[in-house]
Amino acid sequence: MEKVAVNAVMAGCLPDYMPVLCAAVSAVADPNFQLDRIGPWTAPYAPMIVVNGPIAHKLGISGGYDLFASGARANATIGRALRLVMLNIGGAKPGEVSKSAHGSPGRQGICFAENEAASPWESFAEEQGAKGKGEGQNAVTLFAVTGTVPIFYRVIKVNPEDLINTIAACMKYVEGYATAYHQDGGLPVLLLCPIHAKIFASHGWDKNKVREELFKRVDFKPVYGAESRLNAPTCLTGGVADERPARLPILVAGGVAGYHSTFLPTIVGVPPVTRFL
Repeated sequence: MEKVAVNAVMAGCLPDYMPVLCAAVSAVADPNFQLDRIGPWTAPYAPMIVVNGPIAHKLGISGGYDLFASGARANATIGRALRLVMLNIGGAKPGEVSKSAHGSPGRQGICFAENEAASPWESFAEEQGAKGKGEGQNAVTLFAVTGTVPIFYRVIKVNPEDLINTIAACMKYVEGYATAYHQDGGLPVLLLCPIHAKIFASHGWDKNKVREELFKRVDFKPVYGAESRLNAPTCLTGGVADERPARLPILVAGGVAGYHSTFLPTIVGVPPVTRFL
């Protein structure tokens, strides 16, 4: 705890941020996050912290405009503190332990809140079992992402079919990535802007409908099919096919003016890990 606090101070965190940071540290240390494997890997992996619940508003963790940037102190410093913990406590030094060829800007730190007030659906944390009231309604989820891919769909004709086709076209990357590696892959995170989410909701589409329509358009079999692997490309352990659309993480965040959504490919074989506060 003392060492985590030291790194939090170096990153510029306020004392109130510690519960979120400690939850994030706990999540990356979870064996399911496979930090011992992906830490030294050559891919541009970065831990992404997503915060749900009233604690996000209390701490000023932004889920609105420019959420990936450093406009909010909480976003910038919590994300940076986790990276410092991984460097200074975990020893993930570039070239010594971390072998990522290029890394990514996300390694400076990614932390944001889901924009629950602007979402027409239940939050990601609620889908994971967060309680509606009292203890457990706050949640911190860690994803192992490799970057961001913009999705642009301007609202001229408000048509959910056109929008889902645009999203699917962008997510075709997943097929190529999975086919190249023939292994179990972490499902990409679909981060919808509030306007795009409301287009779907206004036509009666819930998250499950969005997922089902995406799975009709994007072939996830290379990711979760018979040739999948549980671990790195050199691992021969057979994976278990699991092509349920419900596995696809869909979050709503960003400003309420704009037609830009984002999807974030995730590192192979690493599921999201949630801690409830």
